Amino acid sequence: MKRPRVAVCTAAVGYGHCRAAEVISNILTPRFDVTRFEALSYAPAWFNGIYRNGYLRVIRTIPSLQRWIYDRTDHVCDGTSAGEGIERFAMRGFLADLMNFRPDIVFCTHFLCARVIAEAIKRGTLESRLVVCVTDLHPHGVWLTKSADRYLVACSSAADRVESLGLGRAKTRAVGIPVHSDFGVMQRDAARAALRIPSDSSVALFTGGGLGLGGLEVAVRAAAERCPDLFIIAVCGRDDALRARMDDMMIQLRRSNRIYGFTDEMPLLMAASDVLVGKPGGLTTAEALASELPMILLNPIPGQEEANARMLTASGVAELLSDSKAAGTRAAELAMDPHALERMRRCIRETRSRFDACAVLDAACSLIDTDHSAPRSANA
Repeated sequence: MKRPRVAVCTAAVGYGHCRAAEVISNILTPRFDVTRFEALSYAPAWFNGIYRNGYLRVIRTIPSLQRWIYDRTDHVCDGTSAGEGIERFAMRGFLADLMNFRPDIVFCTHFLCARVIAEAIKRGTLESRLVVCVTDLHPHGVWLTKSADRYLVACSSAADRVESLGLGRAKTRAVGIPVHSDFGVMQRDAARAALRIPSDSSVALFTGGGLGLGGLEVAVRAAAERCPDLFIIAVCGRDDALRARMDDMMIQLRRSNRIYGFTDEMPLLMAASDVLVGKPGGLTTAEALASELPMILLNPIPGQEEANARMLTASGVAELLSDSKAAGTRAAELAMDPHALERMRRCIRETRSRFDACAVLDAACSLIDTDHSAPRSANA
C-alpha cells in the first residue's frame, strides 16, 4: 500500500524553525513518505534580501519598529494584505514544487510557509491538509489562518488563545515545542566528562542563537570578571567575527572555556551547564526546559521573544535582564549558587510541557484517517 505523502515546510530565518522541521520529519518518516522544503531557497534574491536581511537590520537598529509591526499584525491572516500578496508572488517556485510533490498533509514550522500554503488551499490550487506547528509560546496572528486543519501549540494558554480568535479548540493540540529527543537525556557528569570539564566546576553556557545575536561578548566578559573560577561555554552561531573575538578574549583572560561557532552539540552543552545565558527564542528555551537548565534571558527580539520571556520569568524558570553586562554578572552569581539553581530547576519540573512526539504522529494519522487517506478539497 502506498504511504501517504507529507511535506514539512520551513523558512531559514534563524535556526529554530529548521530544527523544529527536522524533529517533525524524524517523527513522521517511519509512517509516511516525508519530504522537507525550505521555502526561502526558492525565493528570488530581492525577496531574501528584504525578508531575511531586512528583518535582521530592523531588530538590530530600529527595535521599536519591530515591536510596532508585531503588535499591528497580531490577528488572523485573511490573505488580503499587500505583504501577503508579495509573499505569494515570491513563493511561486516553492508552491510549484510543493504541488508537484502532491502532499496529503503539509506541516509548517514557519509562518511564511503557513500563510502561502493556506491561501493556495483556500483558492483550490493545492489539495492538502495543513498542520501549523507554532514555535513560540505565544501563537501570534501571523501563524493563524482559517485554512489550517490543526494547530500544534506550546501549552494550554496558547490553545486558549487560538480558540479565542474563533479558530476552534477542536483544531488545536497543546503538544509543546518540537525539540530533539537528545535533550534532557545525558547526565551532567557524563556530559562534562565528554567535554573534559571538571565535574565540580560551575559552568555557564552563553548562546546568541543561530544568528549570533544578543550582546554575548559583553556578557561573557562580565561573567569572567565576576567569577574567576567560572567555566565558560560560548556558542557564537554563524558570526565568525564574534567567535574570533571571543577566542582572543579567552586567551587574554586565561580562562577555562569552550568557544563554538555553529554547532549541533547543544544537547551535550546544555547537559553540562548550570545556567544558560541567551535570547528567549522558542526552540532554545524549549531545549533548555527539556534539559532542566535555568536561564538568564538577554536582549529579546521585540514582539515574539518578549512574549516568550514574560511567560518564562512568570513561571520562575528564568530571569530577564536587558543589560548585557548585568546579565553576565548575574549568570556568574547564579552558577555559583546551588540553592537558587535548585529552586529554578524545581520550577522547571513543575511547569514545563515536554514535547509530545506521539501527539504529532497522532495528528497526522487522524487527518489521513478522516477521509480514508484522501486530501480534503479547498472548501471542506
